[in-house]
Amino acid sequence: MSYIFKKLPHVFVLLFAVIFTSGCFNIFGFTSDKEKSPVAKAEEAIRDGDYTKARLELEDDIENTDDSMVLYTYAKAVLLEADLDVATIVDLVQGETKVDSGSINPILDKFDMLDLSTQNAWYKSNLEVSRVLYKIWAEQTIGDIDKDDIALDYSVASVMSSILGLRDINQDQSIDPNVDFDLDLISIDIDGDGGFILGDIMKDSSGNPIIDEKTGKPKNAGLTAFLGNSNAKMSGISAETIKPDDINPFINFILTKLGEGENSIRYLINKYIGDSGSSIDYNEIEKYIVDIGVYVNYFWYNDGQDNDGDFGVDHNGDGIVDGGIDEETINGFDDDGDGLVDEDTHYDPAGEIKVEITNYLGMFDKWKSMEH
Repeated sequence: MSYIFKKLPHVFVLLFAVIFTSGCFNIFGFTSDKEKSPVAKAEEAIRDGDYTKARLELEDDIENTDDSMVLYTYAKAVLLEADLDVATIVDLVQGETKVDSGSINPILDKFDMLDLSTQNAWYKSNLEVSRVLYKIWAEQTIGDIDKDDIALDYSVASVMSSILGLRDINQDQSIDPNVDFDLDLISIDIDGDGGFILGDIMKDSSGNPIIDEKTGKPKNAGLTAFLGNSNAKMSGISAETIKPDDINPFINFILTKLGEGENSIRYLINKYIGDSGSSIDYNEIEKYIVDIGVYVNYFWYNDGQDNDGDFGVDHNGDGIVDGGIDEETINGFDDDGDGLVDEDTHYDPAGEIKVEITNYLGMFDKWKSMEH
């Protein structure tokens, strides 16, 4: 036997050592990093805690893909990159209706304690997740993940987008104190019926709520920030950039995202008929969504509708019917004595007759039908 054949076994040992260490031959079932799918790479990055890398692995394909696993994995990476997960958000949403009247919505209260970078991460991630998961929810995808798998995630991300959007007045998908002012969801209790109304809790120079001596509750400046007043002036916003006409597009955004959340949580309620096998109370989440939506629906501006449903009502018991259509002026006062501030408004300082803004009547009717 020649020398070369005597040495051949050693050559094979060396060859297989190279194969095993480099992964250069895949006919034996070895997979190189180059051959891993983008989803596999993203999932590996998630396991390694590198959520930015996971998102980037899928980002380029996200607009054109109909693969539900790609969309789902991308959404998961986006939330984790923002240091959020659905369980954390559900904890914030579930049971939040039981707060003191006059207090700010607890989600916003917690959100305002975060630094600006984290606020934007929370807000943008929920917007992106609700946008991406919509394709799965609307059954526009193929793959192993279906609408049942993401209904809760989609619902909660949509609700969070709506609530956190109260810090993005100009609707540019970025929270910036230089161009946005705060608008709050304020807890109310009218005749035993709880909910949240729109308003602007007035604060002192230290950021503490200013308490009304008569009511003992934080003062509510209503929608006056849309006139360039209150917090708007402090942030450099003027009436030339934020006007009453901006109220309705803003409310439409809030109610659209709430509606997306309500649709998907209602789907889960109907599917499981009260027995989801989960510790999450879908009915409680839906009540939370509706309690916000039906009251925000009171605050449309100049739409020719009786938004708060008080037409022909004597609120003060003085024999004078003071309810009406587009009844209140934007002034930060409870003009009709119904416990609400700046709902069902008009604003026409020049005394001119204005054309009613009726673009959003479909959205108004939808939420009006949900009133208890």
